[in-house]
Amino acid sequence: MLLTSARRPAARRGALLIAVLGLLTLFAIFALFFVFYADGEATQARIAREKESPGETDPPNDYAAFAFNDLLGTILFDQFDNSPTGILNPLRGKSLARTLFGFDGVGGPGMPHAGFGTFHGAAPTGLDRAFWVNHVAPFTIPAGPGAGTYWSDPEWTAFRTSAPVNQLGTLPSGIAGNTYIPAHAPYTYPDLNNFILASLSPATGDVLVPSLHRTWLFNPNTPLAYRLAPWNPNDVNPTTFTSANIDWVTPEGRTKILRPRPVDQLTSADFAAAGLPYPIAQGLSNYPTLANQTALYNLIFNGIAKGLIISYPPVDASGAYNADVQNLIGGVGIEKNDSILIDIGIPPRQWNGKWIKPLAAVLVSDLDGLLNLNVHGNVRNGGNPGSYAGYGPHEVNLNAVLTSSEGNNIVRARYGIPNWQPAPKTYVAGDVVFNAGNFYLATNPIPQPSAPIGPGPIQGGTAASPVLDGAVTWRTDFPLGIPRNGTGTLFMDRSGVRTPLYSGTNFDAGGNGNNGPPQFQLPSFPN
Repeated sequence: MLLTSARRPAARRGALLIAVLGLLTLFAIFALFFVFYADGEATQARIAREKESPGETDPPNDYAAFAFNDLLGTILFDQFDNSPTGILNPLRGKSLARTLFGFDGVGGPGMPHAGFGTFHGAAPTGLDRAFWVNHVAPFTIPAGPGAGTYWSDPEWTAFRTSAPVNQLGTLPSGIAGNTYIPAHAPYTYPDLNNFILASLSPATGDVLVPSLHRTWLFNPNTPLAYRLAPWNPNDVNPTTFTSANIDWVTPEGRTKILRPRPVDQLTSADFAAAGLPYPIAQGLSNYPTLANQTALYNLIFNGIAKGLIISYPPVDASGAYNADVQNLIGGVGIEKNDSILIDIGIPPRQWNGKWIKPLAAVLVSDLDGLLNLNVHGNVRNGGNPGSYAGYGPHEVNLNAVLTSSEGNNIVRARYGIPNWQPAPKTYVAGDVVFNAGNFYLATNPIPQPSAPIGPGPIQGGTAASPVLDGAVTWRTDFPLGIPRNGTGTLFMDRSGVRTPLYSGTNFDAGGNGNNGPPQFQLPSFPN
């Protein structure tokens, strides 16, 4: 007979719970997938909507174009000292035209490079007046003798005020005791006077001195690589020492940099909510303790973290705080930022529910020591470079830097000249020739000798006594210039090429009336 047990198997406790939890987990995975998918689709839809805004001129395209044109115009021609846009543009006084001709706001431009340059003197900031480079940064003396809000002007000795008397609508020339000192000095160098000029390393191509910023002026007590690093009152490490970067927060520091500072974007209400003194006094004198300064540091970084104010310049690939962005690419070694952001004085604008404001990063360098292989060089002296009076970039001699064969080959390849050969020329009236240090004009009076003239020396003649030379009569004493129109064509000499010296370039800016290619135009000379 079979024996059976009356004992039941042990119950599997929690099996149903595990199954339920597994299903809940599966549902949660599906839910999360749907959330991420929906968020991605919403983002794509928003981007597509913004991209497909009707019209190419809708903001921010027209706004960006306006900002660029305004920036370029200011870089070239400057801003007026008493216009609302000029007063609020940090590029005022730093344009190429102003550093070349000067501008007193009243008369026209002066003689180029005939001024004195940056001058020194006392300023309300307690610093050298020459160090006040940000002319949109007012400086306030809150109380006591000389209390008021002061504004500096390029090329003027005195300071206008916006309080207690508002003088910003008055030209600097209308301020009593104000003296104009023209800044268009007879030199160019990346200093305070040529503030827009950068300097490049000829060895590496790195930007040694950026445009619109001088590293020795701003936070000078900090190691060079950290002068644009965020101010941190608790950092006393000798390698970084950013506790010395107080130019980021003091009122006098604002006058020494064109870049917007994070602290300047905080309002008096922000300071009041944090229980901190406002405005910040010169030298941080109303923030005497480390606790006060740390509270200010936290207030600034909280605003940056929330995206409410602009941040400090970022650290770049070199590990240094050099600037905000990189404009010049291709230097030797680690790529570095080379240009700071500046506020170009254009009001913000709302677009697609957001407020936007253009900032610009400018880099301007001179071309000293650089060869432009697109235009420099010629082979008009028997297959070698020829030059006389600096009529254009073609007279820059490539062979001064390259070997003669390299320079000549570059020019030949540029113009498709396989082998240079002098071209014969029969001269006619109106032709101008440079030969042996003199300019000669062909007049061709009647009667003329019948034999045409070819390459060879020109005999000396004058207006009173022209010299017959083959089929051409020559004279030497005539005015030579570069007018807008004329009939003469300049030829290099009578032993080389017989094509116009500046063929292919039209100096009259409107066509010279010829069916052929435009030519270097000279005046019509009377017989």
